[in-house]
Amino acid sequence: MSHWYKPVFAAVYDPIMARIEAGGLSDWRRAFLSGLSGQVLEIGSGTGVNFPFYPEGVQLIASDPSGPMIHRARRKAPKDKNIRFIQAGIGDRALDESIREGSLDAIVSTLVLCSVPEPNAAIDRFWKWLKPGGKVILIEHIHATKPVNQRLQQWVNPVWRAVADGCNLTRSTDAYFKESPFTCIEEHYDILAVRWYRAIYQKGPA
Repeated sequence: MSHWYKPVFAAVYDPIMARIEAGGLSDWRRAFLSGLSGQVLEIGSGTGVNFPFYPEGVQLIASDPSGPMIHRARRKAPKDKNIRFIQAGIGDRALDESIREGSLDAIVSTLVLCSVPEPNAAIDRFWKWLKPGGKVILIEHIHATKPVNQRLQQWVNPVWRAVADGCNLTRSTDAYFKESPFTCIEEHYDILAVRWYRAIYQKGPA
């Protein structure tokens, strides 16, 4: 990846996402994050778009592998929120060494698992890091179901991945979680430009 790419991607991310955020994505974030408490890890925190929706008192660990994203998130962080930043992605040693097993009340993944190289390995880490009863909050775009849309996404995906920092249009994140040991306690399928999956999963029985 060219050295200039990540700063440019971080700079254009919020403007590119503005319309879809106004179209409903921000409402989904607010609905799923406003009830969280305790120790929370947000993977792929990006420019910090989720920060305003966390309640006071949450102890947030915001992780992202991109230095330019972390830089923008630090500037955006509300002064009244308790946020610790880690420049690391899923599978990076810095994150594995920072999170104790069974220490988290929740893990937040919004528009992230589309670009994680090994989603099943990420889910295994979520299980390890969460307390019993801890929750995974998901807001992810997923592969289309209509054959014509599937073929279009498959055709566009190689170029899309190159310009969108590894994002996959063809990933079925819902299927990965349905096959995991987590218990689904809430889920929604939506269409907002593409197909979306919003869900809350729990470590242990509901």
